[in-house]
Amino acid sequence: MLALAPGNVDASLGIAHCDLSRGRAQRALRALERCRRRRPRDAEILLAIGRARLCLGRPKRAERALRAALALRESADAHVALHECLARRGLAAQAEAPLQRALILDPDHVGARLALARALRARAKRAAAERALRRALRSAPRCAAIWIELGATLVERGANAEGRRALRRALRLDPRATQARRLLAGACVALRRLGEAEMQYRAWVAERPRSAVARACLGAFLSRERRAFREAERTLRRALVLDDGQPLAHYLYAAHLLRCDRPRQAQHHLLRAARRGMAPAQNALACLYASGVAGRVCFDRAIRWLRKAAASGDAHALFNLAVRYDRGEGVEEDPARAARLYRRAASRGVAHAQYNLGLLYAAGAAGMPRDRARAAVWYEKAAEQGDARAQCNLGCLYDHGIGVAQDSQRALHWFHKAARQGHAYAQYNLGVLYDSGELGARDVERALRWLHRSARKGCDSAQFYLGLLHETGDGVGRCYTTASAWYERAARRGHLPAQYNLAMLYLTGRGVREDAARAAIWLERAGAAGLAEAQHSLGFLYQLGRGVPRDPRRSFWWFSKAGHQGHAAAQLCLGVLYLRGDGVPRNPARAARWYARAAAGGNANAQRRLARCYASGVGVPPSLTEAYKWITLACLGGDNEARRLRASLEPYLSARERWDAQRLAREWQLEQELA
Repeated sequence: MLALAPGNVDASLGIAHCDLSRGRAQRALRALERCRRRRPRDAEILLAIGRARLCLGRPKRAERALRAALALRESADAHVALHECLARRGLAAQAEAPLQRALILDPDHVGARLALARALRARAKRAAAERALRRALRSAPRCAAIWIELGATLVERGANAEGRRALRRALRLDPRATQARRLLAGACVALRRLGEAEMQYRAWVAERPRSAVARACLGAFLSRERRAFREAERTLRRALVLDDGQPLAHYLYAAHLLRCDRPRQAQHHLLRAARRGMAPAQNALACLYASGVAGRVCFDRAIRWLRKAAASGDAHALFNLAVRYDRGEGVEEDPARAARLYRRAASRGVAHAQYNLGLLYAAGAAGMPRDRARAAVWYEKAAEQGDARAQCNLGCLYDHGIGVAQDSQRALHWFHKAARQGHAYAQYNLGVLYDSGELGARDVERALRWLHRSARKGCDSAQFYLGLLHETGDGVGRCYTTASAWYERAARRGHLPAQYNLAMLYLTGRGVREDAARAAIWLERAGAAGLAEAQHSLGFLYQLGRGVPRDPRRSFWWFSKAGHQGHAAAQLCLGVLYLRGDGVPRNPARAARWYARAAAGGNANAQRRLARCYASGVGVPPSLTEAYKWITLACLGGDNEARRLRASLEPYLSARERWDAQRLAREWQLEQELA
């Protein structure tokens, strides 16, 4: 009975500690206040008071008590408690110092290591958090809280199997650890162990039959994974009956209603959860307003709720707000602000934000410096979380050695990861990689398998590549009919080279019935989209009146569009038209300029014609040296007629002049090689 005497401070302190461990913080605080009146300068009592106030949600008053305890006697426990106070008040920068001090005082302090791991997890530094937790386990291998935190960290990192083992260990140590049970159920869902996940959810409900959160999580599982909508509806409604003020229950019920195609009712429950400050609900509500699923589109409301959720630090809200600023939906378009928000969301581990940030660095857009190495870093972070687009882009960087060292094996690794998720362009890249022989021996069978998978998913590049293989007979039997079928599928999806190649098949009648009019239609589509080869071919069709009415002016227009893109053959044609005055007023000077541009592009025919202009002084001042230079280049380009012209020019030039012209030709060739 002596231990229960009202004047025994040590006994009262022990009872208060028991009350705190059982969650009776208010009762413990009253006992501790009585103890403090008897021992006002006892650091242990002040530390316990700080913890009790923290449990009651009074972080400011808890901080005062803890600082008083530290002033009397410095201890790692007090520093850890002070760190938690400051963290709850949102003072993350100030919260680091007490934690560091606690670890200096006791490097193996379990509470400090646990708090450090939680702080690292909050900043998405999961590898560092895992190291801190494993070190803490060396000191306290039977601490369920550490195993729970380790399991949560591993699950967030995508190591669901390891996370499951850690959480099962936590449950063996503390069978009533509801957080471990909830996280274990989530890990089982990720591993598609749905039976085990359902067992954990039902065990949680059996342990806490009056818990609205437990029932809501079970209902969400039944709705999302089992598609047992009737039972899910009953379970979720029961959760709301138990606690109508629980925002998580409203949020999960809203998600169920959206699956059942009842967006208006879902909006009502999201609104109730959002008004209680639940950031994910605010984000989901904003998405509903922006999409107009539950009524009319309202970007103003969407932005208002997104800003509230983003202010709470919700990573997905930060990403969605960045998208709005990027697209100018509901706010003035501001790419620089969008980039800042993407960075904040990316640093919190949102894979889509990491991917978008990688795109910005790769393109040097939104005021970001063009930095392929940083783009690769962000792509890798998103790729490790399973983002197929990031995996495909990272594979491309490794394949071409852009921003990273060229590594075909790493490229293959990331292409395989994205391809297994059904990413069509990764499957195409994988097919090209196997077909190219970059990995060693060419593997046509594997290449065709991946290319066909990609083509069936609608990848126009894969469809075009298959058409090219069948047209050339490279690795497969030549079949123009199959080639035309693949080209047409790609062409209908807007693939410009496929439209051009299909037009060529229609012009020659290979694999399809010869049809110049249909060829002209496909060439018009590709030419209008800017493909220079198609524009050049259209110029010929209008010049010859094949498949279209003959129209020299239209022919000149198409040649001009291709010529301004640097198409050497089209530039040659423009020179011919200007010299003849066909479809355009005759202008020898312009003809010579277009010949010169085509000749600079390496067109041997244009080089010969330009040599004639210099020899006869048509459109340019006469110069036999320049004429000999260009005719020499035309001969090197394989133009047979140029050889006859060079022989006819040689009698009119001295040996010195011929040597000078040949030197100029060599210098021009060297310049082209260096360029």
